[in-house]
Amino acid sequence: MVIAEKKNEIARMNMPYELGLDLGASWYGASPLNSKILLVLERKRGSVEKALSDHAGFDLRTHEGKVDLLLREVRAHFYSHLSSQHGGIRTDFPTHDELLAEWPLFLTWIQKRPGGTLRSESEIQHMEVAEFKDKVRQWLEAQKEPPQSQSPAYDLIREHAQERYDRFIQDAITPWAFFNTTHGISIDLPNGRTIRYSGIEFSGSARQVFWETFPESCIREITKTFFEWTRKLCAERKLSPILPLKETAMFLEGGLTRCLDRMAEIDRKLRGKGSPNSVPRYNPESERRALEKIITTRLKAELRLAGALA
Repeated sequence: MVIAEKKNEIARMNMPYELGLDLGASWYGASPLNSKILLVLERKRGSVEKALSDHAGFDLRTHEGKVDLLLREVRAHFYSHLSSQHGGIRTDFPTHDELLAEWPLFLTWIQKRPGGTLRSESEIQHMEVAEFKDKVRQWLEAQKEPPQSQSPAYDLIREHAQERYDRFIQDAITPWAFFNTTHGISIDLPNGRTIRYSGIEFSGSARQVFWETFPESCIREITKTFFEWTRKLCAERKLSPILPLKETAMFLEGGLTRCLDRMAEIDRKLRGKGSPNSVPRYNPESERRALEKIITTRLKAELRLAGALA
């Protein structure tokens, strides 16, 4: 359902129409139609009720435009349904944290074409539903590869990446949200510099520092220390470092999605001065490519040291 936002603009009501068809099929259709389960998601609580006063018979969940909440609500919906079925919940049913950790890895994977070039964010957003579903199936199949395709350190590396990026987002990215406050911001960079701003507008050189100097310095340090951590782990556990180093790069690239999404969210709020919907969301595609290059360059150097490359 697309809400009308301007005078004389007509709301698109295809969602209520399709929902009506599904409800009718579940009530009057033969098997398997009469066993349909329905999940309706809304960005803001109560928004659907304005168009659908009676929505008995299906769940209504709110995601607030956040991937974290969306994954949580979709998982909860399926968990609730499967728990009432014969056989109950499978032992390998993923947790919310597992899904959240896999999401940036999927985004990194879908951005890459078979030839090695990258798809733009716009291309992915406008991908046909059928093609996107095919990509999801391919991703799921790729996750079924035999265990030997993953190193013994895989889970430890994934956990370390999650913790490292959590700290970076909390300690370094989120403080930028207070840029427009009276106190301003003060953020220490790994290279010894300190970013301080107070009483100025989030534009020009300040915004350039936010999108260029700040992430470049931090991701370079995270990449360096993460690879050092992996090499130390392999030495302590007497593991061949080749595959763990590649997995380290994979999780580093995957974490960029979370960081850049959070930065784009803050950037929009600061430019909108309290009204984020009044300005378009910035697409950090060029920044992503530059940061990924830091990771891939370091990976090549690490593999050479490990004897993988001539």
